[in-house]
Amino acid sequence: MTQIKKYITVINSLAVALLLSEAVAAQQVSPAVDKVAAQYFASVGDKALIFTGQEPQPYTRIDERESSDAKRAYHPFYVSPAYANGSAVFNNVVYNDIALRYDLLRDELTVRDPRQVSILLEPAKVQEATVNGARLIAYDADEWQGIPACNYLIMMYDGKYPVVKKIMLAYHSDVSTHGVDAYYMVSERLYIRRDGYCYPAGNKRALLRCFPDRRKEINTFIKQQKLRFGTGYDGCRFAAPVVKLRRCDG
Repeated sequence: MTQIKKYITVINSLAVALLLSEAVAAQQVSPAVDKVAAQYFASVGDKALIFTGQEPQPYTRIDERESSDAKRAYHPFYVSPAYANGSAVFNNVVYNDIALRYDLLRDELTVRDPRQVSILLEPAKVQEATVNGARLIAYDADEWQGIPACNYLIMMYDGKYPVVKKIMLAYHSDVSTHGVDAYYMVSERLYIRRDGYCYPAGNKRALLRCFPDRRKEINTFIKQQKLRFGTGYDGCRFAAPVVKLRRCDG
């Protein structure tokens, strides 16, 4: 028993010595480092937690050209490669007035801190965000059954029958005598959730399949509004108003 007490005493002594050494080391931090740290936390204010993380993998080159073709993009970001003022719910805390950018190719959301450093937000910690006018929501397999796994979805309509959109990019390059023209082909998928399941709704047939009991009303509305369905952006632009029908949403 005496030997055990001796060991315990030695262990406790080592623990105290370790704590003391850490305290001394903390006191020995140079005033310059303290000043820099103070300036940083003063600049980030109450946003320090969202500015904590890894930097995203950089692209070798970002083409900032804008495409006149909705099905083709020269950069992989939603709307623009530039950061835009937005907001996010991160770890259940709301952050307003932060610089955000959504990478469609990698399905990643990044924030830029006051030092102009890009920080990758962990998808598991993001509940939703608003960037360039789009409301991004975190993908949840149980909530969005029927949609392939991803990080984020774009909320188009948040009613009784929610409508979400997923934008995907595929890299392409054309070789000619003028050189290599690199770009991304844009494709979209529109989904409507009804009775706990998400159905594709990028065209008229798919939309009517979601509401077999409202076919007549929807067809009438489509004719009255002279709506047409297409692929990509057209499907999203014209399907969403149909779902907003009071008669379907009531």
